[in-house]
Amino acid sequence: MDDGRKSLIVTLFLFEIATNLIGSFVVVLAYVYLFDSEEVPQEYTKAKIAYVEAAEQGDALAQSQLGFMYAMGQGVFRNYAEAAKWYRKAAEQGHSEAIQWLGKNAKEKGE
Repeated sequence: MDDGRKSLIVTLFLFEIATNLIGSFVVVLAYVYLFDSEEVPQEYTKAKIAYVEAAEQGDALAQSQLGFMYAMGQGVFRNYAEAAKWYRKAAEQGHSEAIQWLGKNAKEKGE
């Protein structure tokens, strides 16, 4: 078996593990697009589309990642109100990073 085929098999195996752990192929795909790698170039637009699809179906990780994208201005215009909206949805499902972000930003704004 050549190295290219081995690499593909390992990548597919890891992808399958990741989708089982995270629970959503779409979320894993979005994550791959969000962070630049040698194999997959960074594509914020594709990441956002995939995250929105999963977030609208109630996926807390996707909601939190959308919040992150809006908070950081990654592939979208920085918009704290939109970030808070998505973080709040994720926090309502117990997503710890979303809860932390909301708590930190409420303190900074004196709420």
